[in-house]
Amino acid sequence: HAVDMRHLVVVCCLAFWTFAQEVPFGFSSQPVLFDTGDTYTVVWSTTDIGSAKVEVRCPDGGVLRFSDAVDGLGDFQTRIHGVRVPKELLETAGTSYRASSRRTVDTSRYGYKFGEEVISTFTALRPKKTGAEISFLAFSDVQGGEKYVQQVIAAVTEPYDFVVALGDYSNWYNCYEDYINPLLIPAYQATKGEIPLVYVGGNHEIKGSWAKQ
Repeated sequence: HAVDMRHLVVVCCLAFWTFAQEVPFGFSSQPVLFDTGDTYTVVWSTTDIGSAKVEVRCPDGGVLRFSDAVDGLGDFQTRIHGVRVPKELLETAGTSYRASSRRTVDTSRYGYKFGEEVISTFTALRPKKTGAEISFLAFSDVQGGEKYVQQVIAAVTEPYDFVVALGDYSNWYNCYEDYINPLLIPAYQATKGEIPLVYVGGNHEIKGSWAKQ
């Protein structure tokens, strides 16, 4: 019986590994610019865990690269990625950015190994309006009504300068989809990565096993 159990464990592990490899690696939400003070945090998500990198193409043709590394250590075990880029850099005329991730396929004790890579298209931040009048789009309290929020965003025809996300996107935060579906996907639909998003947390953001993350 002990041998049979060992075989069962091996078979289950192999089945899990095979399933993970068969999941296509791609974007589950496209890059969005979260306004975080002196920086924009480029936020996107992928279908599996992986690395995070943002490339900024400058007007002179040069390319600057940024990652999510803190003190030299990147987070290669998450599906939601955030990379900070200086705000003045992205607001420079003629500058564009793109995000990329590589799938994490091995987390052995000697380092990480990576597989497929996904890369977004280069996107430029829309120039700030110089006049006195500005307009913005706000949404909140999605809580399972993602399709309705997307319908409302699609129905807006007047231009706006930024988006305000006012919290309570899910009732509970217990998995990646509780962030991706009600917040990140509508956020990209509303901004196309071309205008900033201002995020304000609500009372539901403190609920669930993932709330502190």
